[in-house]
Amino acid sequence: MKLLSMHDIGRTSLKAMLIVALLLSTLFGNAASRVSADPEQPAIVSTAGSDIPGLIEDFESYADDAALGQAWTEAWSDKPGSVTRELGESSGSKGLRLSTAIADSEWSNMIHAIPSGKRDWSKYDGLSFWVDNTTSDNKDFSLNVALQTPAAKGEFGLKEGGHALTIAADGSLQPAAFNGASLNVPAGFKGIVKLSWDQFVQSAWQCDGVQADCAAVLDPSDVTGLQFGYPPAGYPHNVITIDDIMLYRADKMLDDFESYSDDAALQNIWRIDWESGEPSTLRTIDHANVSNGNQAMKFSVSPPPGKTASDWVNIKRVAFNGTDSDWSAFDGLTFWANNQSPTNKNMDLNISLVTDAPKGEFSLKEGGTIQFYQGAEGWKTTTLGGGSLSIAAGYKGMVRIPWSAFAQSAWQGCDACDAKFDASKVLQIQFGFGPKNQADNVLSIDQIALYALAGRTGGSGGGSTTEPVDHPAPPAWATEAGTKELAYEKAPIDNPLKGLLPFYDASEESYFTEGDDWRDRPTQLPYSMEFFYLPLNKLMNNLNDFNWTELDKRLEAVAARGNQAVFRVYLDYPNKPSGIPQFLLDEGLETYAYSEYNNGKDATSLAPDYNDEHLLGALDNFIGALGARYDGDPRIGFLTIGLIGFWGEWHTYPYDGNIKSPNLMPTDANLKRVLTDMDNAFNETQLVLRYPMDNSTLKTKNFDVGYHDDSFAFQTLPPSLGGQGWHFWGKVKDAGVTDFWKTNSMGGEMRPEIQLKMWNNDPPVYNEPSAPIEGAQGEDYYTSLNLTHASWLITQGVFQTPLESEALARAVEGSRRLGYEYYVPSAYLDAADGNLKVGVEVENRGVAPFYYNWKVELAAKSESGIVKVWQPGWDLKDLLPNTNGFDNNKLFESTSNPALSNGSYQILMRYVNPLEEINADAKKFRFANEEQNSDGWLELGSVEVTDSTAEAPVRVTGLMANTPSQLQLSPGSSAQINVAVLPAEAGNKRVVWSSSNGKAAYVSAAGLVKAVGIGSTVITAKSTDGNLEKQFAVTVASNDSSSNPSSGGITSQPGPDLTDKGIKLGQNAVTIVRSTDGVTEAAIDAKKLQDAFQALRGKPSSGVNSNSVIIELKNNGGSVKVNIPSSALVDAGKDLSDASILILTDFGSYKVPVEALGLADIAQKLGTTPENLTLSVVIDKVAGSTADVLAEQASKEGLTLLAPALDYKIYAQANGQSVEITGFGSTYLERTVIVPGAVNQANATALLFNPDTRTFTFVPSVLQVNGGSTEVVIKRNGNSIYAVVSDSGSRTFADLQGHWAKPEIELLASKRIINGTAPELFSPDKPITRAEFTALLVRSLGLSSPAAGTDFSDVAQGDWFADAVAAAVDAGIINGYTDGSFKPNERITREQIAVMTARALNYVNKPVQANNNALGNYKDQASISPWAKASIAELLTAQILKGKSMTTIDPAAKATRAEAAVMIKRFMQFVQFIN
Repeated sequence: MKLLSMHDIGRTSLKAMLIVALLLSTLFGNAASRVSADPEQPAIVSTAGSDIPGLIEDFESYADDAALGQAWTEAWSDKPGSVTRELGESSGSKGLRLSTAIADSEWSNMIHAIPSGKRDWSKYDGLSFWVDNTTSDNKDFSLNVALQTPAAKGEFGLKEGGHALTIAADGSLQPAAFNGASLNVPAGFKGIVKLSWDQFVQSAWQCDGVQADCAAVLDPSDVTGLQFGYPPAGYPHNVITIDDIMLYRADKMLDDFESYSDDAALQNIWRIDWESGEPSTLRTIDHANVSNGNQAMKFSVSPPPGKTASDWVNIKRVAFNGTDSDWSAFDGLTFWANNQSPTNKNMDLNISLVTDAPKGEFSLKEGGTIQFYQGAEGWKTTTLGGGSLSIAAGYKGMVRIPWSAFAQSAWQGCDACDAKFDASKVLQIQFGFGPKNQADNVLSIDQIALYALAGRTGGSGGGSTTEPVDHPAPPAWATEAGTKELAYEKAPIDNPLKGLLPFYDASEESYFTEGDDWRDRPTQLPYSMEFFYLPLNKLMNNLNDFNWTELDKRLEAVAARGNQAVFRVYLDYPNKPSGIPQFLLDEGLETYAYSEYNNGKDATSLAPDYNDEHLLGALDNFIGALGARYDGDPRIGFLTIGLIGFWGEWHTYPYDGNIKSPNLMPTDANLKRVLTDMDNAFNETQLVLRYPMDNSTLKTKNFDVGYHDDSFAFQTLPPSLGGQGWHFWGKVKDAGVTDFWKTNSMGGEMRPEIQLKMWNNDPPVYNEPSAPIEGAQGEDYYTSLNLTHASWLITQGVFQTPLESEALARAVEGSRRLGYEYYVPSAYLDAADGNLKVGVEVENRGVAPFYYNWKVELAAKSESGIVKVWQPGWDLKDLLPNTNGFDNNKLFESTSNPALSNGSYQILMRYVNPLEEINADAKKFRFANEEQNSDGWLELGSVEVTDSTAEAPVRVTGLMANTPSQLQLSPGSSAQINVAVLPAEAGNKRVVWSSSNGKAAYVSAAGLVKAVGIGSTVITAKSTDGNLEKQFAVTVASNDSSSNPSSGGITSQPGPDLTDKGIKLGQNAVTIVRSTDGVTEAAIDAKKLQDAFQALRGKPSSGVNSNSVIIELKNNGGSVKVNIPSSALVDAGKDLSDASILILTDFGSYKVPVEALGLADIAQKLGTTPENLTLSVVIDKVAGSTADVLAEQASKEGLTLLAPALDYKIYAQANGQSVEITGFGSTYLERTVIVPGAVNQANATALLFNPDTRTFTFVPSVLQVNGGSTEVVIKRNGNSIYAVVSDSGSRTFADLQGHWAKPEIELLASKRIINGTAPELFSPDKPITRAEFTALLVRSLGLSSPAAGTDFSDVAQGDWFADAVAAAVDAGIINGYTDGSFKPNERITREQIAVMTARALNYVNKPVQANNNALGNYKDQASISPWAKASIAELLTAQILKGKSMTTIDPAAKATRAEAAVMIKRFMQFVQFIN
């Protein structure tokens, strides 16, 4: 059988090629490439040859023929010495030359023993050697080749009918058939022969000539000998020279183009990734110009008629998968190329490899070296002069590109772009060129493969050995009986803050023009969020002038449907009116017109100069004001960071300065400025950004943001999953933020074109060959979802357009699979010792965590209803899906729960949507459990409480309402419905609310009804204990409706919201002037404030319990300054008793009664009228050195700060002057401070801190539990620095053991009202002096010393009690004696204490109307001094004072220190100065 025609590859041959390949440097070049021939290589000497991978024998080490003959011995010959073995000229300087010595010899074998260190050939794919058949009679030569192994019958020779591989003139490998079982070397052949291991079989002679019995497979891991043999008698005129015996690695074929049935099939794999200009590039199958086989890929240029060819095109192969992407075992890329050009023009070809690494595109580099195969000259090295490979016109042959010729592509924005190429995860090959410049070139490419020079390296090849993680261990206290296994059931698709979502108003978006009434039809897909855009000019009138009306309207409408909003503010939305505020245009802001994206078809938008400092300053102010007002607003689910670029998507493509000019985007520094503003303004509400970025200026990974992909399942996937490097996840990888979803939301939008048709396929994917989008099809939905961990996607189409049942089912499941899915597999309950313990294991079966720390509630339910509800303080936020078994399941325990009386209870749990505070019918969080109820409660199981000492709770027996059962409202108005449980001492007072028709009106968790649209609804209030109901019929009619309210109804007009605390000022009356450096400054609209007070005058007789106008601010925990025009306050108190301003902040509130301000006196001081004053109410978080001093002193005194200390001040300004209002007479202003969690009332209190003296003193305060936190109400008639603390020290005295007044004394001591007579003594039965009691009373009132002292003759300025006496005199509590003395050291009597205490009651505006018979039971009432009778009667009525016995008062008795302490404690509790 004839060997295929082969060509001499010259003296450079394999040996020279190997050396050159090992010396190749790094990347590729362009048309300016410099081509040079390989230098002529000397023969490989043994010292060098031993370092060449896979070299077995190069014959250079033999000094003479004798040395050669010792290494290459005659293994067997019928006539010994029949073949001459000698050194001959070869591909190097020496080779093994074989010639016939005995012409009639029938056979001769030569064998070479393989050195022990070179016997493992398993890391290679075959054996190669250079061979030269010189013959004088033109006769082909048959060479037997055999391998010796130590196995039984371990000789392996060439197989019958096999083939070798030889290198053709173009460098490609061509098969050459064996002559029977021998290598056929044609006459005159001089070149390389390759024999793969599969061409060797067990030699049949070892099995008596029966090949079937010699079926063992060659194991190349231990080859001990190499043997050549032939019959000398048959080749007397042939001289065979052998050299460069090596092991070789086979190329790994990536694409030989034989599998494509037609051009369309080829184009589906080799896609145009990007083309600048008219589509001009053809990708077709070439049948004429091929390397091997019948097909190759051909690139040619053919622009549309009359059009210019495009400037550039990138053609990229779809991603390699699995092991096909691991190229680490190879040394480079090789392919066959054929460049045809009628004008003899080189083809400049850019070649890039896309890897899975961040910024993982690598392209040819200048100075890199590659190789072309040049026929007889063999492999020739070329040094690249630029970033492209220049293929000469007419070239037809193989190209080799080593990995060292690739460098990280600079366009990716990396700092140095010097990352090392990692061949272990290569995803795509990309060819690029300029069609305009290569218009007459036709380039054919074939046999794209990987080549290797060295042997494979070993690898484990195994998978993960990590054992799956088991469920969390049960609590230590868990019992078998108390362990509850709960069942899984898919969670509903409209769980809060996840799923597919529609637009707030689909008519605002132009794509779906059919069915804009979709919300009025039964929706085919439930949802929990809605999306909308807003132009900035709707919200911003001037630099510090904001109008929140439209935003609030939308948020309220979305909340009315029980949903949360996602929104974006923009400046530039193509084909919509410009969103740029007019004041910026008036200031000269430069803008740019463009026509892309149909801009101007319906309306014209303009691109602003985003680098304009006026614009940037305006954005600074707007973002600060937006955050101050809306951060943490429960109506908002997520906020997309818009403002920049087309649609607010942070791009202006194609105006990027490269494709088109000008570059309309801001600088990276200004992008960072805007992003920093957003990050600082929003600490609670989740932010999402369109693109991750990573450059030397802006690294988005340093910001607390998530991301949104607005081409989801179309341009999402990276190359490793069939996408592109510039797709969304490719950018995520490049920015190093692939784990962002673990703490920040992933959202986005599906392109309108794919939103419907993708659900026709299973799995969902847009696949419409007749309607590609930008030449491409969609991506697999679930692949995109599992990769990105998306929680929500805007998909208007599935809401607006009816789907067939199968497609709808897929869309429903696709929505449900987004985001979190929390499942409770196990619950643990125990109460055998009377102490209820609850444990819950939570698992996330979704793809993303839940991103907000909503409060968890537990409840105990008996047969007739819920008897207890409490918060365990669990944080379910950021619970990740499992990756290995149950590695992220989490166990929550609560062992300190409310006491339950003995009996059987069902324990419930729910995760509370804070939107319920606004709309009680807000979407409930539901666990993926069969035991989940629609009301949000999950049934954990039943528990039996035994051995409890708790009394059974008082049960609810009824509901009482002081609101009429029928109400009429107008749209936008509100009304408070007040319902209370009966009896008042019932254990569970919770009432839940609902509306039967949310389109008419909805109701808050507190019973505030808000009218939405014309219609009627029934508002239901239901007790959770007993499930008792009261219903209220609400009719919503327009203001001009002729219908009359039903009998007994009330009509509420539009206006500010009425609440039980007063009337809430509309946010359009509050302008955030500045929100920087942690200070939120707000200005109040005078007219709207006046209107609010006017509305209070006409408020309903019930439901509003305070004449307060409420100003609510979002201050992100920072300091607050509220500027109030006094013109709105002058008339407020004239006919409105207790008119006040209530400022609500993140850390509490401050209630300022209008009358206490003394506006007339202040105005007189400033030389103006009360109407012209501006009041500034300031609440500062104590910081700096003052905070340091406070913290240091607190630590010294064993105090723990429970909340940041706050400094309250009020200033009045006019005529450029300012005065601080420091005192409020006897009016005690209330300030609340919110302390997280529960607080022990026994050792917690509020204290006034004086930084000058470094002292803490008592200030009146009460602690109230409010949800999961404690509200500390501080009451004082002056401003100062206040701190809420707990005292870790023991406030007791040694002489109180067993004393009747011990609890009261210790309580007052813990609050720093009383002190002992010595460090460890209180002396409770010792008489108390007038000075001592005065000091106690003054401290209990929280009074400060007046500026002036007293005129008492026996009170000196330096006396320890002087300040207390002065304060008491100033408050009208003491008068002294007629002789001008006070008698401070005189023991005080019980009736004197009564008089002083009664005066204190009057001072704090808590006078007592004495019971007429208060003194009737006391036989010694006649002994009461006349001046003391009324006071004693008042205190007896208030139970502040009690008799010495049932019948005696003993008014003249000297009071003891214990009696005084007890009376002070009763007094303080009566006036609500302590709990």
